[in-house]
Amino acid sequence: MHVLKVHIQRNTNGDGSLTFGLRWPLGINPLTGKPKWHRLRIFKTEPNPTVRRLAMWEAEAADRAYERERELNSVAREYLIPCRREIAATAYLMAKDGHLANSTLARQETTLARFNGYLDLNGGPYNVSGVGIHHVASYRDYLMEVGLAASSVNCQLQDLSAFFRWCIGESYAAVNPARAANRVETSPTRALLPIKSAPEFWALLDRLVEDRQRATVGLLACSGLRMGEARALTWDAWDCFNDTLIVGKDHTRPERTKRHARVVPLCPTSTEFLKTMQGLNTAGPFVLGSKGGERPISSQPGKWLAGFGMAPKHLRRWFRTALETVDARSYIIDDIMGHRTTRVRSAYTPAENLAASRPVLERFEAWLHDNRSIATE
Repeated sequence: MHVLKVHIQRNTNGDGSLTFGLRWPLGINPLTGKPKWHRLRIFKTEPNPTVRRLAMWEAEAADRAYERERELNSVAREYLIPCRREIAATAYLMAKDGHLANSTLARQETTLARFNGYLDLNGGPYNVSGVGIHHVASYRDYLMEVGLAASSVNCQLQDLSAFFRWCIGESYAAVNPARAANRVETSPTRALLPIKSAPEFWALLDRLVEDRQRATVGLLACSGLRMGEARALTWDAWDCFNDTLIVGKDHTRPERTKRHARVVPLCPTSTEFLKTMQGLNTAGPFVLGSKGGERPISSQPGKWLAGFGMAPKHLRRWFRTALETVDARSYIIDDIMGHRTTRVRSAYTPAENLAASRPVLERFEAWLHDNRSIATE
């Protein structure tokens, strides 16, 4: 017998507000042969709510649905199907194969293996239905003790929550212990940027010892390229007449949040860094390559920046922060950096809005050089 599932209903009203309700099956109507549903109205939103407010309402509705499911399935333990944790984990991964990205599936497989291994070492229950909140909380505390980052711990708890949600639908468990376990508090990572201003950027370049290091770090910081995009960058991708880079031109895999194939406009400072690399890498096709450009660059930027407490990802984050400093609109920043935030945003703004990005880069260039004298004083 499957556990009763409570579904969330959303109805749009004439004034732009939304009415949220819950519904769950009550059986089959003998006259029509169709399922009967019990409906419960829970709340109504304000007219035309913002995206942030709507997300809050969605979370509230999900909490209400979860509480109602627990209430309706209070006797569900009598009808649970006994299932070993390892068998349930294997069945879950097989059911999700083809529905999740390969990287997500591999991460969840690792999470379930580690969780089951932890329970085996600490005398945990054999069946899925016996896993409680205290088991998940103890595993969470163990991950924190071994030095795992708070965001990584929360990611594992999220994977466990998805697993137990599936187990409830298959009647292997009556509750979701991972959902009830408290998450670890995380600090905003944007505040932990090692460099936050133009003087700090120029000071960083001055502390690098070689021209190749300065040109590589400067190009990454002033173009917003991902490390993978910079690693595969070749000289034929540089349009020196239009001051643009064509990245990911052979990339055909569709992405929901990232746009790898795009045209990246360049500011004059980025062009100068490219010209420096052009004079250094003359033996191969790669812009940021080793052995004169014969091989793609690998871990060298990370080694150069490690002594300053930085990583290549910090350069990309600094570039977005710098564009926000010069009052660039968010959708223009998304175009330059290759972000696809929402379907509405991608529908209303073109993929490569070069005309709109040029004034932004001009302000960025002026901000960069106006603050260069401060770094040299």
